[in-house]
Amino acid sequence: RDRDVTGVQTCALPIWYKPDAIECMNEVNSQEYWTKGNAEYVVYLQAAYTAIKGANPSTLVISAGIASDASGFFTTDSLTWCKNMYANGAKGFFDALGDHPYSINPGTFKFVQPSATEQFIADLDAMYAVMQANGDGDKQIWCTEMGFPSTLTQATQAAWLAAEWELLQAKPYLGPVFLYNVKDSGTANTDNDTMGLYTSTWVPKAALAWAQSINSEETPLTPEQAAQLAQILANQATILANQETILNIVGDNQVQLRGPGLTGWPQLGQNDQGQDLTVVDFLSELKPS
Repeated sequence: RDRDVTGVQTCALPIWYKPDAIECMNEVNSQEYWTKGNAEYVVYLQAAYTAIKGANPSTLVISAGIASDASGFFTTDSLTWCKNMYANGAKGFFDALGDHPYSINPGTFKFVQPSATEQFIADLDAMYAVMQANGDGDKQIWCTEMGFPSTLTQATQAAWLAAEWELLQAKPYLGPVFLYNVKDSGTANTDNDTMGLYTSTWVPKAALAWAQSINSEETPLTPEQAAQLAQILANQATILANQETILNIVGDNQVQLRGPGLTGWPQLGQNDQGQDLTVVDFLSELKPS
């Protein structure tokens, strides 16, 4: 938050550390991560770009991923922020423009099913037009965050991820897409806590199978296939849960019959070999009066 815009030059990378790309901050069009203005961010970006390229010229510098709309704590929409970056001198100080194309309704700030008419698609096209107008048409837009929560159900999460992926892949100016998030950040049933491909305890969600499909040599799952797979996995999870319940009941019954550690109950006495009796042993030795 609010990195020192004058001291960045001192943070040159060590010679052994040569990442492929570095994103210079996160969602700077929000009060959550940057309370200064666009001009101050550009000063920071210029200093960071100079320092990074001085340490390793081949490292790509990605401008901060910006959110699409001005809802909630986002004070400036992504298109306006992009225009202001160029007006404030950002040209020549980034290799790709960072963006976070979340499919969110600006009015409700809720996730919505992605479609070609959603705001994030219009914003991507409009920002690329700004880049072209400023002579940066050869540069890409990198989607450094994209995702959906499983509060919508795991099937919907997987299907909407697949749907947005198809929309993004149709954009010729698009660079890499980074999914947010690998793992749920919490256990509450909220959007922020359930963005992962795994639950907070590393249980795979249906979205993981879809993510694996886009990184394989096979054709990625369609939204419909992703939803179907999610339902199959949900059914399997229900079956496994029921099996676990049955096994727990059987295990409890075994303990009740055979004693702790399944070695008998000392309270019931011992047999001729000095072993503690189980309930079955004890009952078998009872003689009718």
